Amino acid sequence: MEFKVWYHTEAKQVGFGYKTGTLRVEPGNTRLETNDGTIEIAPIQSVGRRFVSLWLKWVEVHYGERGEQQLFMGDRRVLGWAGIFGGNKAIEEALRVAPGEAPPAPGPDKPPPA
Repeated sequence: MEFKVWYHTEAKQVGFGYKTGTLRVEPGNTRLETNDGTIEIAPIQSVGRRFVSLWLKWVEVHYGERGEQQLFMGDRRVLGWAGIFGGNKAIEEALRVAPGEAPPAPGPDKPPPA
């Protein structure tokens, strides 16, 4: 799967300065390709959503052996409107069941499975 995204590595409010990239979710290989290089997103420790404005939630991913690294991503298609209408949820779900990897722990707004 491939997603065009805006991203940043710090939790902050919406504003200017986000970078763009292409998120690729493939069997055993989840990565974010950017103008600055490629970010390997593995192993994924948790996936959730975080409000970045009054109405918009971006995907929040913690990865690395202890979840010490983080990324925040939003669907950038149609100037970000695609994220509001399901694009960000599609990114979250793709990361949550990334092929070839164990499902990550629920994020802050997802309860654990029953």
